[in-house]
Amino acid sequence: MQKRIYNGIAVFDRPIVIDENQILGILFDTRRERFFCEGGADLAHYIAYLVGVEQFLKNGGTINDEKDLWTLPDGEHALLYNGALERLVTVLMLDLVGFRTYEFDRPIAWQEGEIEDSEFVVGQTLIDRYTQASDTK
Repeated sequence: MQKRIYNGIAVFDRPIVIDENQILGILFDTRRERFFCEGGADLAHYIAYLVGVEQFLKNGGTINDEKDLWTLPDGEHALLYNGALERLVTVLMLDLVGFRTYEFDRPIAWQEGEIEDSEFVVGQTLIDRYTQASDTK
């Protein structure tokens, strides 16, 4: 599997917790016009989607592995995650978690334990390494 190349990092104001994993930020490629995610949504909308997932799970809902069936806590009612639900989730969750972006001329390099699922930043060391270098410019 080829490793994706990212040259930007979005650092969240607070961790987004999904399945007991604390996501501190997300890597992205500044050369793409739109952020790589469902439907090609931009970075702010993708972060809103992640906050929606966090809140749904936190309140007892479940999401299948394909992420297209969201089952309510009662276990009897489910919603198909389609364009309408995606729009609702992003409208409700947009800007609930702020973020700051950092962009670089070179690809971001990470070490074991700093990244999960190819783009989620879970290691504070990665953030410190890149944001401190950027803040001193």
